[in-house]
Amino acid sequence: MARPKNLVSEEIEPVNKENLLEINSLTDLEIVTNDDLKFTNNVVPKKIVKIQPCYSDLFKGSIMFQNTKVIFKILKDKSGNYVMPLGDNPQEFIKTYPSLQRFVLNNKWNDQEINNFTYVITNIGVELDINNNYDKFVFEWLKTFPEIGEEQRPINHKQKFYYINTEQNAIENKTKYNYKKEAYIEFDKMSKEDKLFYNSYLGKPTINISNEVLDSNIIEFIETNPEKFVSSIKSIDVVRDYGIVGMALEKGLIKREEGYYYYNEIKLGTEIKEILSTINKPQNLELKIILREKILNML
Repeated sequence: MARPKNLVSEEIEPVNKENLLEINSLTDLEIVTNDDLKFTNNVVPKKIVKIQPCYSDLFKGSIMFQNTKVIFKILKDKSGNYVMPLGDNPQEFIKTYPSLQRFVLNNKWNDQEINNFTYVITNIGVELDINNNYDKFVFEWLKTFPEIGEEQRPINHKQKFYYINTEQNAIENKTKYNYKKEAYIEFDKMSKEDKLFYNSYLGKPTINISNEVLDSNIIEFIETNPEKFVSSIKSIDVVRDYGIVGMALEKGLIKREEGYYYYNEIKLGTEIKEILSTINKPQNLELKIILREKILNML
């Protein structure tokens, strides 16, 4: 009977009992046959998720000792329901994970099969192909445990493994690259004036700033937040308004007294959003023009 390559089985080297971490463990591991996995001759691209031991700054390495393994089994919550990826729903479960139909009997959970199911992860870690029906279940189910999380250096000391969705990482990296590419195209189009407004929009000191520091501030933002930059450029009028108000505050044209912002004797509001709302009212168009001209004359 064939065994899946990704599943840890009895071939694991013997381990010392003191190095054995059990989570309501049973003695035998689940062995899945080709029929269970429903292999076909069609080649399906793999979507690999890696589960690795967490890293410890204290030990400057893996928190898992050599030859250590953790044994997981399906648990019940406080209400007595099995903790499953899809909740307490046997019918939906077998639709989503047909290779595990043995977990359901007569439209109810098959207690014997579920209680006999265990999964082991060693200090070496494991790879799962979430295009594979069985591996998909294992991954979604393992994520219900506090021992499995996304942080490589977790604050929660219960977490012993972290997972990396390589497919998702690749998609995210490609998306971020595309946003960066678009962001730098938009950056190259920006006028000096708009760069100044944007710098102020970012909350940076802007009056008397050098061109080198100005560009550096915006590029730093692009590198860390390319999507936000692209989105904000599409609303450049909002950025300009924030820039006007920011530089007016920086230069002291707008002052705060007794909880209110003022331009001369004109009350503008108690917070920045109120100032923006005030200067953008049709009757205050002249005020907005005056502020803009005074700011630009100072630069």
